[in-house]
Formats: sequence, C-alpha cells, structure tokens
Amino acid sequence: MTDEEDKSANDDVIIDPPSLALREKAPPSAMNLEAALKRAMAAMEKVGQDYPQYLARDCARLREMTERFGLSLDKAAMDDIRFLAHDMKGQGGQFGYPLVTSICDSLQKYLAPIEAPGPRTAEIIGIHVDALLLVESTKMKGEGGEEGKLLLANLEKLTG
Repeated sequence: MTDEEDKSANDDVIIDPPSLALREKAPPSAMNLEAALKRAMAAMEKVGQDYPQYLARDCARLREMTERFGLSLDKAAMDDIRFLAHDMKGQGGQFGYPLVTSICDSLQKYLAPIEAPGPRTAEIIGIHVDALLLVESTKMKGEGGEEGKLLLANLEKLTG
C-alpha cells in the first residue's frame, strides 16, 4: 500500500446535512400527514358512495366482453375478462361488497390456468357475470347472507 492510499483510508468521511430544498419538499410535521390522511379518507368515502355506479358500469362492461368472448373463444379476450375481474375483486372489498370480491376471485382463479378456452369456459364466465349482476342489481352489500353463501357454494361446485 502506498503512502497516499494509506492516508486516504484513514481520512474521516464528512457528510453534509440535507439541503434546505429537500426539507421544504418533505412534510415538516405529523399535522400535515394527518390532514393529508383526512383528505384521502374523505376522497375514499366519496368514491365508496359512488361505488354502486362503478359496479354497474363494470358489470355491463364485463357482460359485453363475455358476449364477445363467447363468439370468438379467443384467449386474449378471456385474459381481458380476467384482468377486469381482478380490478373488480380489489374494489369490492374496499367499498363494502366482499361478495363481489369473492365472485371475481372465483372467476379469476378459474380462468388463470386455461390456455385453450372453449364453450364451457364461456358458460362458466357467463354464470359468474350473472352472479355479479345479481349482486349489483339487488345492491347486495356485505357477504350477502344465506343467498351469498349459496351463490358462492354453487360457484365453487362449478369451478372446484
């Protein structure tokens, strides 16, 4: 080791404090975080109130996609249905419709391994869509009571 390498190895490292510009960008206190959290919660509550309209729109979209898929039996069209079901699954539980989450989870899990969809695939997708339309049209919040349990049990028998 040379004298210069030895000297640089023993030098102290000086770390400059963060810049003031960086501090200005970061929230300076928990009060700002609490205000942001309140705004976010209020926004989520508003979206939750509007969720039945979003659910109706997504169910209609899913119905159209299912009809097109039934004519083509195209894997890409089936995957589009699975992706929409995935989105709906996340939204359902977040906005008080866990039955939507369960139905979409069933559909998504059923479709995931299918490489060559056929008429039976289209039929099972249609049954799931009908179940979602039932939940949407009756505004069946929560788990859906006995009807919800029966609906999920029948879907399980179908896809199990």
